[in-house]
Amino acid sequence: MTEKELGDEKEIAWYAAALDAWYGTRLEHDKSLLTLSAGGIGLLITLASTVGIPSRIALRLASLAILAFILCVVAVLLIFKGNSGHLEDVVHGEGNAVENSLSWTGSRSARSSPVLYFHALWAS
Repeated sequence: MTEKELGDEKEIAWYAAALDAWYGTRLEHDKSLLTLSAGGIGLLITLASTVGIPSRIALRLASLAILAFILCVVAVLLIFKGNSGHLEDVVHGEGNAVENSLSWTGSRSARSSPVLYFHALWAS
C-alpha cells in the first residue's frame, strides 16, 4: 500500500466517523425532546386524574401544555420520518428530491419542537 492510498483510507475513515458522530448527536436531541414530551403528557394526565385540577385556569393551562407536548411529539416523529426517507434515498443515490423537502420541514420542525416543548413546560 502506498503512502497516498493509506492517507486516502485514513481520510475516508475519519469522514465516516465524523458523519456517524454528527448523526448521533443530531438525533439524540430529537430523541430527548420525544422522551421528555411523552413524559410530560403522562405526568400531566396522572396529576389531573389523581389530584384533580383545582380551577378553570389550571385546566386551561394543563390542556394547553398537553396540546403543546402532543404537537412536539408529532413534530419530532415527522422529523424522524423525513430523516429515514432521506437516508434511504441517499443510499440509493436519489438524494435531491427529499433534500428540498427536508430543508423546509426539517428546519421548521427543528425550530418548532423545542419551542413547543418549552411552551408546554411554561404552561404546566
